[in-house]
Amino acid sequence: MFLAVFCMVGGSADRVQAFENSISLKASMGEVPLQVVRNREFRLNNAFTVELKNLSVIRLASGKRILSIRTFAPHQSINLEFTREGSYVLCFSWGLKGSSGRNRCVPLNVVVLQRT
Repeated sequence: MFLAVFCMVGGSADRVQAFENSISLKASMGEVPLQVVRNREFRLNNAFTVELKNLSVIRLASGKRILSIRTFAPHQSINLEFTREGSYVLCFSWGLKGSSGRNRCVPLNVVVLQRT
């Protein structure tokens, strides 16, 4: 397995400049790829006031789904850690019951931190 998932119990004070330590899922997310560091935990947060559906992370090189969450409650957070670098896509949908809903996919790059 390429991804470790942890329940959110506290944040990390350790920050990596130019990389994401916390990702808030929201409707206004752009198409610019998010950057996270391999083997470094980060928080994924549902910033919506509604439940997200079918949250998934897919590794682009293989097309393999490495994380699937059927429902992600409003303001719920989970901690994630990727153990393999590469390009991924994070997809989810939202909408009120009875509506057609909306979908969003955001590129996610997992990189190795280069020490100087």
